[in-house]
Amino acid sequence: MAVAIMDEENDELLNDNLTADSDLLLISDVDDVSEMLQLVQSSRYLVDRERAISATQFHADIFLQTTPNSRFRTRARMDKDSFKLVVDEIKDNPVFYNRSPFAQAPVWLQLAVALDRFGHYGSGASLNRSQELWGIGKGTADDYTDRVIKALNELSSREEEGDIMDDDFASGDNDPFLFRRGIKRCAIRKDRQPGGILWLRAHESAA
Repeated sequence: MAVAIMDEENDELLNDNLTADSDLLLISDVDDVSEMLQLVQSSRYLVDRERAISATQFHADIFLQTTPNSRFRTRARMDKDSFKLVVDEIKDNPVFYNRSPFAQAPVWLQLAVALDRFGHYGSGASLNRSQELWGIGKGTADDYTDRVIKALNELSSREEEGDIMDDDFASGDNDPFLFRRGIKRCAIRKDRQPGGILWLRAHESAA
């Protein structure tokens, strides 16, 4: 009889231990889930992001000096002298400056991004292409384009209407540095020197 009582007590003790172990495991599982939930809530991204290459790789001395002329025209839709002339004409526009402690990208880079988009149509002018080509965000590419359009329109508005529509006026369809496809009604006014440009005009309504 005593042996039976002891066996029964041992069984009860074993069951109590198993129950306690199960409770501990359950609590441990809850703690693990809680920690994972906190990790998810504290992390904006659960996997590593593939960041676009920074646009700082496009240094002015490389883009403006060592880039072959044919490749430069493909990117900027004009030769280097004309490009530099346009940069000089628009670089002081207030649209390229802000009161933020973080300065904007160089005017030449913003112009290059915009001109590259002007010269393409459909998917060629997409923000995805600009992001991969120039190493900038989609919103940044849009901002660059908007600023350049505004600066060019303000620059062209300085001309007298009668002077704009003279023999030197060349539409974007006929100019060798602007492809027929792209932002419509984009026009340049050339000076007497080959490849020279007094201003480049792009209408926002056609963007």
